[in-house]
Amino acid sequence: MGYTGGIKAATPFAERLEASTIPVPWSGCWIWMRGLDTNGYGRFHASDAEGHQPTQRSAHRESYKHFIGPIPDDLQLDHLCRVRCCVNPAHLEPVTGAENFTRGNGTLHQRLKTHCPKGHPYEPWNLRADVRRGKRACLTCHRLREAAKRKPKPAKPRAAKTHCPHGHPYEAWNVRVHKKGYKLCLTCEQIYRQQSKGKHSNGYEAPKSRSAA
Repeated sequence: MGYTGGIKAATPFAERLEASTIPVPWSGCWIWMRGLDTNGYGRFHASDAEGHQPTQRSAHRESYKHFIGPIPDDLQLDHLCRVRCCVNPAHLEPVTGAENFTRGNGTLHQRLKTHCPKGHPYEPWNLRADVRRGKRACLTCHRLREAAKRKPKPAKPRAAKTHCPHGHPYEAWNVRVHKKGYKLCLTCEQIYRQQSKGKHSNGYEAPKSRSAA
């Protein structure tokens, strides 16, 4: 095996594997030398036998399927060598998600924790496996977060307006309450009536907006 240059999407996997890996003699790992995802697993783009649009593939999963066979839908591949960019099928074992999580490379500090940051116990009845992040998750905290999302948020109180849009104060002597409940500025009404009668021509426009109570 040896790492070489660019590879086309239609390249057969055996040829791709030969050109994309470097063997490590003392460990037996086949190190994937091309693209890796954010978790350190090998990735590549390849098209199917019919030449359809290339899709992203998982290098270690494709290696297992090529050399050993299909992966059961309910199982995941665990790296026995603990090297995520290794694609040697002999270093891969199909296991359940829970078993894969238990075997993870969590630090001793994390494993020794008995309670979550909120104080809930890390007991079997209160644990859920966060496979995406590779750590334990508190079931009580998860339920509380989901309940908070469903709880309707209280409406923010609106501050009462003290002046109309034209700056006249909403005082008792200058306010008339409409039958629908909103305030009307008496000064604005008086100016509007005067404009309607043609007594003033100063270009003042009557307010068009309604002020909330």
